[in-house]
This record gives sequence, C-alpha cells and structure tokens, in this order.
Amino acid sequence: MLTKIVISFFLLLYFLLRIILSPFIFVANFVVPFFKKRQAFERKNLTTDAARSFRLDGQVADVQFEVSSEGELEQVRPLLTDLLLNKAKVEVVYFSESLENAITRLITQYPENLRVLRFPILTLSPWRRALNHTRWSSAKTLVLCRYDFFPELIFYGMFMAKRFVLASATVRSTRTFNPRVYLFSLFDLIIAPLSLETKMLQEFAPSAEIMNLDFRVLQVQGRLKVAGEALKKRIPLFTELKNLLSQYPMQNRLMLGSFWPHEAALFTPELQKEIQSKQLLVMICPHRLDAEAMSELYATLKKIINTQIPVVEITEKSQVSAAQMSGAILILNMKGVLVEMYTEFGHAYVGGGFGRSVHSVLEPYLAGCLVYCGPKNHRSTEFTLIQETSPELICQLDDLGELYDRMKKKSYVQKNLARENLQLRMSVQYSQMQENTWWK
Repeated sequence: MLTKIVISFFLLLYFLLRIILSPFIFVANFVVPFFKKRQAFERKNLTTDAARSFRLDGQVADVQFEVSSEGELEQVRPLLTDLLLNKAKVEVVYFSESLENAITRLITQYPENLRVLRFPILTLSPWRRALNHTRWSSAKTLVLCRYDFFPELIFYGMFMAKRFVLASATVRSTRTFNPRVYLFSLFDLIIAPLSLETKMLQEFAPSAEIMNLDFRVLQVQGRLKVAGEALKKRIPLFTELKNLLSQYPMQNRLMLGSFWPHEAALFTPELQKEIQSKQLLVMICPHRLDAEAMSELYATLKKIINTQIPVVEITEKSQVSAAQMSGAILILNMKGVLVEMYTEFGHAYVGGGFGRSVHSVLEPYLAGCLVYCGPKNHRSTEFTLIQETSPELICQLDDLGELYDRMKKKSYVQKNLARENLQLRMSVQYSQMQENTWWK
C-alpha cells in the first residue's frame, strides 16, 4: 500500500511537470528538427482510421499492448496474434516510427478488431482523444513489455485497467535501490523468460502471479515448422542451393547471421583455406541489406578475402548453379529468411556481439545449430536462456579470430534433449496460459 502511495505521488509530480513544460514543448515542436519529426509521426493519430478509439464506437477493448520497438513487438506477437484470431478487440500503443510497417501489416490483416495509437509524447492534449492515451484507451487489461514503465502507462495500469500484465519481464542489472523494482508490485501477472528471474521477481512482487515463459521460443518454433516450404517459396534457386549443401556435412556448414562488415576479421587464413579447398561452406546473411551497407561489406571482404575465393550473391533474381557456388563465400541478400536458413547449417555465428549487442542467438539455437557470438551479450536474455538450458551449444568469442579454432573443437549434434524439453515446456505452459484466459 505504501509503495502505491509513493508511486502515486511521483506520478502527480510528473503530470504537474508536464503542464509546466507544455509551452516550451509546443514551441520546440516548430523549431527543433527532432521535435518536428516526432510531432508529425504522432499527429498521424488524427488522420489514420485505425487510430480511431473503440470508445467512439461505444466499444471496449479486451487487451491493450504497449511496444517500443520491433523486438518488443516480436516478444508479444504470439499473445497479440492469438487474441486477434479469436476476434478479441485489441489496442496497440507504440512509440517508434520503425514499427510503422509492421503495425500497418497487422492493421491490414485485422481491420475490424485492432486499433493503434502512436504514443503522444510531444502532442499530448487534454481535449483531443487521439492525442491523449488515457482518453483514447478502453482496454480492461494492459500489457507492458520488458521495462517500458512510462508514467502514463503506469497510471492507466494502476487506476484504469482491471488487470495489469508485464510480459518478458527482466530484472537483469537491477539492484534493490533502483526505483524500477518497486513497480513490479503493481502487476497482477508477470511473465519472465528466465527461470532464475522468476525467483527474483517473487521477492519484488509477492502478490503477483509469476510465470516462466519465453514467447520468442514459440514464435521461432512456428517458423521452423514450415522452414523447408518457406525456403522453396522464397528462394527461386533453392534446388541448386540444396544440391550444393548436400555436398557438405552439417559439421562443415557455417552461417554468419545478422553479420556486420567489421566482423569480416573472422575470415582468418585458416578458415579461408577451408573454404577454398571446399571443406567448409560459408554463407553470410548481412544485418543490413541497403545499398550503402552492402557496398561496405563488399569493400571489407575485398581487403580480407583471398582473391582466389569468389563471392556469390544470392537474391530473388539470382541464376547461378551449384558448381558456381561451390568453393565460394555466399551472401544471402534477402529479407525474412534467415531463421529458416539456419536449419540448413550446423554452425552459426551471430553478429552484433562485437558491436553494441548481439542479435538473436535463440533462432539458430532452436534451428539446431551450434551457436557462436561476441562478448557483448549481457543484455540478451536469449543468451542467458541458452546458457541455462544447453551451455554446451553456445560459445562466446573474445576475439573474432577465435571462431575457426572453436568450431574445430565442437562437433555438430542433431538432437539435443535439453533443447527439445525447453520447446515442449514452453508450448505446454503457453497452452495452459491460454486455457486460463490470462487476460481476464
């Protein structure tokens, strides 16, 4: 009770501060370039049909989801999709312009029972419903993702919603003196991807229902089940590619997924020798596929790779034979097929770990690969999940040049009981969660 009183006090201070700053924000919206761009994004709420509040039609949404990034949307997508398929009325509040395409696709699929709101940070108005989260929202259940504890959302969860849910919760790097931990006690249901964190969350939120469930496992599983069909449909020369793959055992196939140009340093002379002698098949799937990034990748490879090793690019229009691809470094210049392509490889290096943060290591792990990544993985719950489940299947590199030596010391194993048990456990827990109508 005391915690709620203290939080309520700080919420009051926040809203008073918003009122005081509102004239300055109004002026900045016309002067500061970033503010002008953000304001244009938020004001789309006034002209977009999908931003029409359910309240205006005398309706009430069942659930509202808040997401700040594409990664968070993917985290809650199984819950979101299941509700929409079952004709539940759903609201989605999002913060980033990078989500526009993904949200538009959802609107196209579910125009009748989905409403969306670009969160009004700069254009907040007490009079215009489409620019006021509290007035726009109608959902009985509010779902936040990870640690997006924005004051307006906390206010709605505390005083307006009947059920307050936190999905993909994490307490990593959180200490007891961090104010964020006290917010956990506000939630009715907390879903955490790591079993270790469920125990910590029970201390911070003793009255909440705590579940151990990683939605990403379910989502990746769904894609892997139809991987073969998806690859045949998306890649015109997949038959030729399969002919090439059949010449290499899984142990001798390496996928470089979500790859950045600066990571080309992993192509040591020893690794290049294996490629040239056709003992190792290497495919690169770049993280960025725009012209500038691809140009940088080719320029970097040109400096490092032996001129005797050809580089062959695979696109939706490519027409190359297995013979032309043999002994070459393959570059997969296609969006949306990396998860499925992992199933064709025994080893997978995941990029980002020598930059800001490693990309998804869960995808190659569930696809059956031995996984390698750089040291910047402390923010990745996926890395920790694999370490908890199958530590022998993931390897942290401290230097890019280590990859080839580490690969030689590891043997590809098609079946892994711990990995299979993880997938089964997540599926069972999700089914139970759905049966118990978690949102009510």
